[in-house]
Amino acid sequence: MGETIPVLNRALTCIVQLVGVPYVESDDQTQAEITEWMDSVVVNRIQTGFANWVPNWLYDHLLYGRAHAELILPDSRNDIYAIQELHTRTIELRPDPDLYSLNIVQILAMRGMWVELNKRLIVTAVHDCRQDLPQGTSLLFGLPFVGEIFTAMMKNQKRIIE
Repeated sequence: MGETIPVLNRALTCIVQLVGVPYVESDDQTQAEITEWMDSVVVNRIQTGFANWVPNWLYDHLLYGRAHAELILPDSRNDIYAIQELHTRTIELRPDPDLYSLNIVQILAMRGMWVELNKRLIVTAVHDCRQDLPQGTSLLFGLPFVGEIFTAMMKNQKRIIE
């Protein structure tokens, strides 16, 4: 709905802009190191900087009710080299054999198969968990009825103009 109704898309974009990008306050050396990392981390393969990752991740979090990103480690495994956003539509949460925990799996579009992701390297945010449903709830939950009315109005308006 966020993509088909411009007003909703704009509202989500404004919320994301109001939240902004987090920053760190610490002693001078630590703050300088963290700021340097936040400015230089590779994001989504072609971008650089935490400020390029946070808005997209937060937008998905609000639109879909959850957002996921994978932390990419260098060979030395002593730092975070990159952050790769994972599209929510490609991710499923499936019960672990213990029937309490969840596994995070992603579909590989080209191969049509599901791959289990390393939970320790996935950053997940869930918006408004209800009951025992871990998928989260979209900020636009409850608006499909309004969206259908709005879409019908726009189609009728287009017919009148033509």
